[in-house]
Amino acid sequence: MRRWLIAFTIILTGLWPFPAYPLPPEFCFCQATPIWVHTDPPAQHEVALFHRQLDLATSATDVTLAIFADTRYEAYLNGRLIGRGPARFSRQYREYDLLPVGKLSAGSHVLMVRVQWAPNNRRSESERPFLWALLQSSTQTLTASGADWQAQLLTAYRSDAAPVHRWNLIGPTELVDLALLPPEWQINGGTGTWRSAVPVSPSPATFAPRSIPQLVDVPVPVEVIGTGRFDPALIPIEFAGGVETATVPLTVNRQIVLTFLGLDDALTRQLTVNGQSLSWQPAIGRPPGIVTAQYPLSAGNHILRLNGLQNKPEGWTIFLSKDGLTNIPLLTFSAHAGRRLLLAPPQPDLQAVSLIGRPLQTVHFQSGGGYLVLDLGRTVHGRLSIEVRGASGSIIDIGWDERLWQNVIPLPFPGPLHPEWNQVDSWRLDGRSHTITTIDTRSGRYILIAVWSSEPVELHNLQVVEERYPVTQIGSFTSNDPLLNRIWQVGVDSLLPNMTDAYTDTPWRERGQWWGDAYVADHINRVAFGDHALRQRGIRQIGDAFTAEGVPAALAPNTGLHRMLDYGMLWVQSIADDLRLTGDSELAREEWPTITRFLNHLASYHNPTTGLLDLPVGPWGKRPILIAVRPMPAMVNQRRSTQCTTERCVRLPPLLQLLVKQQQPNVWSVQQ
Repeated sequence: MRRWLIAFTIILTGLWPFPAYPLPPEFCFCQATPIWVHTDPPAQHEVALFHRQLDLATSATDVTLAIFADTRYEAYLNGRLIGRGPARFSRQYREYDLLPVGKLSAGSHVLMVRVQWAPNNRRSESERPFLWALLQSSTQTLTASGADWQAQLLTAYRSDAAPVHRWNLIGPTELVDLALLPPEWQINGGTGTWRSAVPVSPSPATFAPRSIPQLVDVPVPVEVIGTGRFDPALIPIEFAGGVETATVPLTVNRQIVLTFLGLDDALTRQLTVNGQSLSWQPAIGRPPGIVTAQYPLSAGNHILRLNGLQNKPEGWTIFLSKDGLTNIPLLTFSAHAGRRLLLAPPQPDLQAVSLIGRPLQTVHFQSGGGYLVLDLGRTVHGRLSIEVRGASGSIIDIGWDERLWQNVIPLPFPGPLHPEWNQVDSWRLDGRSHTITTIDTRSGRYILIAVWSSEPVELHNLQVVEERYPVTQIGSFTSNDPLLNRIWQVGVDSLLPNMTDAYTDTPWRERGQWWGDAYVADHINRVAFGDHALRQRGIRQIGDAFTAEGVPAALAPNTGLHRMLDYGMLWVQSIADDLRLTGDSELAREEWPTITRFLNHLASYHNPTTGLLDLPVGPWGKRPILIAVRPMPAMVNQRRSTQCTTERCVRLPPLLQLLVKQQQPNVWSVQQ
């Protein structure tokens, strides 16, 4: 085994200069202080606003805002967005952004920063919410975050909003009460009371300037492929969560048969009418998991009751028929907007929504509300923004998804089809005009806009932008086969939503930087765009996530328990690729100690009897997905050393193949 390690070391030392080169020195924002609105334990979702007025006696040139926030921020100067970030980060290493402002004239200026505390398990290793900022000119510090800044929590955002994914992969949905968010909040703030910002103490970390460019917003063409209304015979009922029992009084003016729609769930089966249980059946022609029940009622007063909500902080939603009801309950602003969009039966109707102008200058929803389905042509990672005006209390739900249900409507909350998922944001209108969008990004090919209102609602200047890494396509492929040409370009276009502040596994469900996915994406980038910075940043993040014993990370940040040896091998190959492509040895120098630890860890699996590496068997996140084999045309079976040609046999990364060749005539392979 020692010969194995010596051979690998000789090969790699010819490529990686020695010794290791230190990381950039720790950066301090000097006069700046990390701040937040309070020092209490934060809620699961908080949105804060920070305000600083600048009164300049003379103009300032070459002004730059250095800024970092946990979890994300939007910075506005005099009401104009100047940047958002930061890039994904770990606890140990964080990159601050340098936003160019340019020249500021003499006089008053307003710097406003909106910060969203939204911990998630794929893009940030968050510990506590804070903002850290420093505004500098070419000659002086104009302002630094501290107790002289003003702050307020934006109570317009529900702190108990349902997550986009139950595993907290992405963060919370955004449920916004616009009555608490003035139209010009970027200058004037929210409706809360300003208070002095509070200095806080985040855990020590290494800070350095951002190593990749700021992401850019690219407009995306939008096509309307469906309009309609939800079945007007049914109304949604939202039960508040966190209580043992919730009741809704019902008054009917004649004998009726009440119809219910709900999710096939133990909670739904606890619904009673006047203490009597309901008999639920699958709803015909509806997505899986939707059930229906009927119950006869005589004229008079009745009680609808739901037990078991103490374990459902997000509440629960059902639909019921309104024929004969004299006290139709108002739609409440619940913590989980997705259930409304799944349960409501869609009825395509060209008259329910009017489209005026191109591209979508005005969208007019008739009284009673309706829905609009947009097609972006491919999966997009970005944001939708709209100017909206409607009666106070009206609600707009906006959901994203990758596919249509029966070619009619997307299911941004697909229920049992994917019970962890809910990509639906919601806004309650206040009668004034607002521009609405999400702080965080969303992803999908199709967007469903649903309006719940008894009065008309208008949308103006609808726009979708893709937030992505700023690259220009320089590679191309041309043949005499148009289909093959198109397939090649589709591959390039599919990479774009997975190139953000990292190579991601999917833009939709997870958005994690898994190195097996990143390794493939980087090969596409090389031929299509030619960028190196995204690969280099990812290599550093994966390298930082190795254990002290040399166990590799499968993804970073937020490694958790996912550690795959073959992903570590691909990480080594990526370093070799970077050195070959750039000729710059700095990254290889930095990662050499980690490579050495990884080799020592691999050596611990050596079986001197078989000459193989006996890899551990365990949960998928702790064992190889790819299996390393001998670097010859004949391959080695996944579980035994007989030759095979199945798709489950794959080759070692080239550098490890070199190692194998050094050991001939022995066959070095991996046995699971």
